[in-house]
Amino acid sequence: PHMLFFTKDGKYALLSYVATGHVVFIDAASRAPIGCVSLGKNAHAAWPTANGKVAIGANIAEKKLVRIATDYANKKFTVNDTVALGALEPILPDAAPICPITENTSQFAFVTPRGGGLAVYDITTTPMFLNGTIPPAAVRPAGCGGVQIGATMYLNSGGGWPNTPLNHDVYAFGVGALPQMTVPTRIGGRDGGDSHGMVGIGGKYLWSGDRHLNLIDVYDTGNGNIKVGTITLAGGVSNDPAPDLMDAAPDGSYVFVALRGPNPLTGNHKDANNAVGSTPGVGVIKVEGGGKSGKLVSIAPISRMVEEKDKDGNMVKKEKADPHGIQVRKK
Repeated sequence: PHMLFFTKDGKYALLSYVATGHVVFIDAASRAPIGCVSLGKNAHAAWPTANGKVAIGANIAEKKLVRIATDYANKKFTVNDTVALGALEPILPDAAPICPITENTSQFAFVTPRGGGLAVYDITTTPMFLNGTIPPAAVRPAGCGGVQIGATMYLNSGGGWPNTPLNHDVYAFGVGALPQMTVPTRIGGRDGGDSHGMVGIGGKYLWSGDRHLNLIDVYDTGNGNIKVGTITLAGGVSNDPAPDLMDAAPDGSYVFVALRGPNPLTGNHKDANNAVGSTPGVGVIKVEGGGKSGKLVSIAPISRMVEEKDKDGNMVKKEKADPHGIQVRKK
C-alpha cells in the first residue's frame, strides 16, 4: 500500500497499491474492504472528489489518468474513463502522472507530471477534457503535495526520480480563474531539498515538508503566502525523521506525519538518499502558535525486520518498514 485518502465525510478510505495497480475501497469504521478496481500496471494514487461521485487515479507506469465512478452506498466501483497522457509529451517532456489532485468543486483535477509542468483536466466530461497545460519552466518536476485553502490550490515539486534527485518548490494556483489557465506563483522552495507532504492548518497556514532535510516550511496564506518560519524536526526524538506525507488533527492541535525508514521502498534516489530515515513510524507534531510553528514530540514506531543476505553473503536483519501514506479521520 502506498497512498491513502479518506472521503470528505470520513466514512470511506481509498488505498492505492503502487506495485499491483489496484485501488481498494474500505469502510473506515469497520476497516472492511468493500471494493477493488485495477488501474492497470500501477496505482500511485487515487484521489476522491469532494462530492463523493468519482475518484481520479494516477497510473505512472502506463502514463494514464483513470476515472473511477464511486457508489459507496451500494459498494460499486467502476472505471469509466481512461486518458493516455503520453499524447501530451510534445508539450510536457514526461507526462507520467504523479498525483491527480481534485479541487473543492469536484470539477477539475490538477495533474502533476513526472517531468514537470502541470495539466488540468475537467473530470466531469467524457472523455475527461484537457483544460490546459503549464510548461515545466513554470512548475518543476514530480509534484505530489496538493492542498486547497480558500480559492487557492497549493502544489509542490519533489525529488527521488532519476532526473530530479532533489527538488523543492511550492506554488500557488488560483482556482477561481478556472476554466481559464493561469501560471502558478512560486511562493517558496530551496536547493538540495525534497518537498513531498503538505497540509493546511486552521485555514490559514500551509505546512510544506522536506523529507531530505527534515524540515517543514510554514507559509501564511492569509498574508500574501509569505514564509513565516521553518520547523526543524531532527533532534532528541529522532536524528533523521525523513517526514513524508502528513495530515492534521480535526481541531488543528497536532499534525501526524509518515516517517520513512532506512531502506525506502519508493521515491528514493540512491545517490541522494532523499527518502532515507532512521525512525520509521508516525511522527506526532504539536502545533504551536495557531499553526505558525510546531515541535516533534513523539513517534509511534513501525517495524518490519527482514532477514536477507548482505554483499558478503552473510544473513543479516534489515529494517524494511517504510511508512508513506497517512490520513487523519475523526471517529
